[in-house]
Amino acid sequence: MLPTPRSFALLLLALGALDLATYSAIVPLLGDYQARLGVSDAEIGLLVASYSVAVVVVSIPAGRAADRFGARRITLASIGLYAVANVGFALADGYGSLLLARVGQGCGSGVAWSAGLAWLTSRTAPDERAAAIGRMTAGASLGLIAGPLLGGAVGGAIGVREAFIVLALASALLLALLARHADGPSATDRDGSLRAGVAIARRSAPIRLSILLSAVVGTVGGALQTLLPLDLDAAGMSESAIGALFGLSAAGAAAISLLGGRLGHLRRLVLAAGAALALLAGASAILATSPPSAAIAVLLVVQGAVQSVVYIAAFTLASVGAELAAVGYGLVMGVVNLVWGLATVAGPVVGGGVSAATSAAVAYLAAAILTAGSIAIPLRAARSRRCPSTGDGALGGVI
Repeated sequence: MLPTPRSFALLLLALGALDLATYSAIVPLLGDYQARLGVSDAEIGLLVASYSVAVVVVSIPAGRAADRFGARRITLASIGLYAVANVGFALADGYGSLLLARVGQGCGSGVAWSAGLAWLTSRTAPDERAAAIGRMTAGASLGLIAGPLLGGAVGGAIGVREAFIVLALASALLLALLARHADGPSATDRDGSLRAGVAIARRSAPIRLSILLSAVVGTVGGALQTLLPLDLDAAGMSESAIGALFGLSAAGAAAISLLGGRLGHLRRLVLAAGAALALLAGASAILATSPPSAAIAVLLVVQGAVQSVVYIAAFTLASVGAELAAVGYGLVMGVVNLVWGLATVAGPVVGGGVSAATSAAVAYLAAAILTAGSIAIPLRAARSRRCPSTGDGALGGVI
């Protein structure tokens, strides 16, 4: 019996989980690596950040390759890269080899979220697309929970190298299962040059809105994920308790992703993204008042969970915009991932810099202002009736 589309979507959920588990498995091991390798805080920071930097570098080339050579082929290649990179991480015996393996993991991530989402989009009916994307983002949230457990608890029980071998074996199994699925409709007949494709994408209102949402939530989310643990640590909360809060936030994000994908109608999804931005702005504003640690803990869970709605809306809008603008899915997903990668690199740096130069309250207030200033755009888009394909409307008949 041929695999069903539902099993395909669930395997893409597993791909999202594999990516974020690979990303976060290193977190509880950073102190051990620093002590064992004798490297500085800056070198550890580079090791962590290299993953996101690799995502930025490969996202658009991966998207273009998916459009030209088939999203299935490029996605499967990314999973193979995960397997190789995780083996390399397990066997690394020095900082240089560890950094190289980490870059390989990040390249796998950038390819997976560009080509993988393009493959998912091409294989999914438009009215089911938000739900499918919601499942993949839910998988990413589950991976954020599983990764630290794998690196910490499992790594402590069976060995750190063995833990990454487990990730490599999981990659190989996922590769074998996904290889049974067919590619979606070819996008090559819709592709022009890269310059022409980007120019068309810039004129597409759904794509512009997708990019805006990714930029805002990536920047603000990255800043909050940097500042909140520092505040809780200063308040005397243990590292394990802070980790548990992030796990709870990721679990909430997974649940909201599954529910958000069921909103169905794109207008409702865009309105939900606007509401999520309002909650994010409100949480940031409250944090600027230096609330008690219990309130900070609650806001940490809330802000992380609601971000998932914005990501579902962004990727769904990107898929719609690609169809209306006659641009390959891979190119558009690559652009959105590029923006997200840049935002998640910039958010912690800017947030931490503003906090160091002034205070955490000022950094939170800046996050609140940035988020609040963007709320009106998705709300206005949801009310628009003009056709988006002309480039001068918002979403029009799409929603």
